[in-house]
Amino acid sequence: MARTELTPQDIEYKKIISSKLNSLLNSANKKQIDITRQTGIPASTLTGYFKGTRLPAPKNVAKLASFFNVPDYEIDPRFKKNTDDEKEHIDLTGISRPETEEKIFSYEGKEIPKRDLELIRRILETLYSILHRIMDLTEDVLDYLLSICKKKHIKCFWPSSLDPHTPPTALPSKRRIVMNPNWHNQIAIPFQLAHEMAHILNGDDTNWIRYYQGTYRGESKLEYNTNKTAIRILLSYFGTDDIVYNPISFMNSFAIPSYLGSAVSEELGAYCYGVKDKINFDSIY
Repeated sequence: MARTELTPQDIEYKKIISSKLNSLLNSANKKQIDITRQTGIPASTLTGYFKGTRLPAPKNVAKLASFFNVPDYEIDPRFKKNTDDEKEHIDLTGISRPETEEKIFSYEGKEIPKRDLELIRRILETLYSILHRIMDLTEDVLDYLLSICKKKHIKCFWPSSLDPHTPPTALPSKRRIVMNPNWHNQIAIPFQLAHEMAHILNGDDTNWIRYYQGTYRGESKLEYNTNKTAIRILLSYFGTDDIVYNPISFMNSFAIPSYLGSAVSEELGAYCYGVKDKINFDSIY
């Protein structure tokens, strides 16, 4: 499964969406809490959109567009369709475009058969659909994890100026987590947050702990237990009827490193087959 990388264009989109939302909010003479009440988008998620630290999932773009009564592309430029004038400026390198109405697509001078073009179209539509589902799942799980943090009095900070490769950190003694909203692989963020939460919920007696530090690769008992707790935290989002035993699919959905395959297999199997119950956050410090 493809990784969801945060490109320079994505970073620019976050700035644009933030600007548009703030402008619409001021024009409507509303407050963010009004949006949360009407759309159901969590306040913490909404704040990320308005501050430009998070990209909204397609379903939330639709909710925001409905709230402000504007087209979705007025909020998120990724939904804007090219006009005929704009299409004239697109670089059509490698594509033959005769004067006739019917466009002939070619590759290396050879015309691509219509049957192959249809197959390409279906593949692209499937990939687009998969990407949207991944984005929705990432955002839903992240909102779920943040709700647990709030319940357990864990403070999360999302500084917008971090480099895409600066890892998250946790300070268990103060119940604080610093996340990186610009992380280069966006679908990894829920697992990163679950990992940092696990350090706090496990009561680890340490100073600042950095995600992906040297000991992260399972070389210490502390990190091994933290990873297993993080996996259980993610699993708690799903009902037993909503998930099947497929470690590879689960790992791909959250960009969990391959060296954690055995831990995922163990925890996922125990959850799916009823060996372990869903984690009870009320019984955890």
